[in-house]
Amino acid sequence: GLVCRYFTPRKVGLVKNSVALVVLPGGFGSVDEIVETIKLSTRASPAMPVIFVGEFWRPFLNFIEKHPEGPVMKGYID
Repeated sequence: GLVCRYFTPRKVGLVKNSVALVVLPGGFGSVDEIVETIKLSTRASPAMPVIFVGEFWRPFLNFIEKHPEGPVMKGYID
């Protein structure tokens, strides 16, 4: 597995070594990793797919869909 002392290298490693991000129910750390993964994957072509599992994330996705003009999400919400 990937062992990192700090979170930033962990997130970069997550993007570099993954083809998709599958998101299970979680807390603030999960939200942080979701947004950071999307930001980091904007440099990749095509961007890494993010798959949200279950209805837990529906309020988060509703917020993102209502605010697609944000710099992180622009172009990632259909």
